[in-house]
Amino acid sequence: MSKVILQSLMQRKNRHRGLEHFAKCMAEIGNPQNRLNVIHVAGTNGKGSTCHYISQGLEYLGYRVGMFLSPHLLVHYDRIRCNHQNIFEDDFDRIYQTYLPQIETYDLSMFEIDFLITCVYFCEKQVDYAIIETGIGGRFDSTNIIAHSLCSVITTIGFDHTQILGDTLEKIANQKAGIIKENQIVCLGHIDESLLPIFFVEASHKHSQVYCWKDRPHHFSLNDGYQAENKELAYMVLEKLGFELSFEKINQIFQEGFAGRLQIVSNSPTIVIDGAHNPHGVTALLQQFSTFQRPIVSVVSACKDKDVETMLNQIKMASDQVIYTEFQNERNLKCKDLDSLDITKIPDLEKAYAYAKQLVCNKGTIVFCGSLYFVSELEVFFKNDNVKNSQSILQ
Repeated sequence: MSKVILQSLMQRKNRHRGLEHFAKCMAEIGNPQNRLNVIHVAGTNGKGSTCHYISQGLEYLGYRVGMFLSPHLLVHYDRIRCNHQNIFEDDFDRIYQTYLPQIETYDLSMFEIDFLITCVYFCEKQVDYAIIETGIGGRFDSTNIIAHSLCSVITTIGFDHTQILGDTLEKIANQKAGIIKENQIVCLGHIDESLLPIFFVEASHKHSQVYCWKDRPHHFSLNDGYQAENKELAYMVLEKLGFELSFEKINQIFQEGFAGRLQIVSNSPTIVIDGAHNPHGVTALLQQFSTFQRPIVSVVSACKDKDVETMLNQIKMASDQVIYTEFQNERNLKCKDLDSLDITKIPDLEKAYAYAKQLVCNKGTIVFCGSLYFVSELEVFFKNDNVKNSQSILQ
């Protein structure tokens, strides 16, 4: 991506102003989103992993699969992929320049621009299936200008983006349920039973069939932690869409899958990176702590629009030491804004890492977690740091 285009994207704030203006923009360019066979994925956590697993299964069957994710992990292009290959810089820039008049006329946000480019690109690549991850919520998310989808997938419901989605789980679930379309399949992940009626009512209004994670035998090992839930949900999606794959085969496909958002990047000391960026995600991550060698030192950095205090208190209870640091993004909550919390604060990532290594003395575990922007920065940091014994595990 040219520096000029990248700078232009970064300057465009993501606004939450409904769908009408973006729908008009997409209609003006021919509604490319409505020419795709969409699998639409929403949820508080687990969206990215579930998308990857579904894609792995479809790719194994010989289909060309587009996948739209956000935010990116390493480079902006990895938000838009075809069979796990990032969109090429030339293609991104070409489509951006082609539709720059509409981008300017409708004052699109970065997320809207990314999704516009995604839809055009997937049409060009003639993908058989387009797996689309929502950004925030669902009902008023920019991706919800899709007129129809083959399947709506909701992974989990937890507290996140409460200032936009609502301050109760019921309100949040209602927003997620908004991606359900007419006459389609709806697959629900590990969702509290009290919230299920919200999805059944929405699906009934849309004449759609609901399938629940809780109503099927669970195939995947509990050793996979909460990732087993994402695998089970992806397997259910593939089954309900009519694809016949034995558990033995799908398990093999998933095991050979992607290097995801929980990674072990070193074994001496053990260094774990996880994209837990809200209380629900942290709760899931903490389930893995019993498998980590102590002492556990957690290094955290998060966005300022998250419930950071709750996250840090959760992590503090399970860790031997917590260090809060910073990453290079305007959304980052700074150390100076956490003066009231009794944790170690080291703004410089390199110094925070050095202190964490000193604390574990090559015996315990360093757990890095927080914003996916932080995860992205860590990927580059450890690549440059030449950390040895790198081993990725799905999460």
